[in-house]
Amino acid sequence: MEDRSVELEIVSRLAHYAGRPAHAVTAEVRLWHDLGIAGEDFIALIDELHRAFGVTLAGELTVYCPPE
Repeated sequence: MEDRSVELEIVSRLAHYAGRPAHAVTAEVRLWHDLGIAGEDFIALIDELHRAFGVTLAGELTVYCPPE
């Protein structure tokens, strides 16, 4: 998969989970702070991205979403 197509696929998935149009998802947005993705949606999104692209979020997850 080309870099641009991977980027578009990730943007599409983020937009879906955030309930926003894809043009609202840029490289600068943050999952929780800007898109409101947290809790079970956060876990499902990261799991989906991990399966599709090998994405992992190592370290302190509260940087990405609030603790539950």
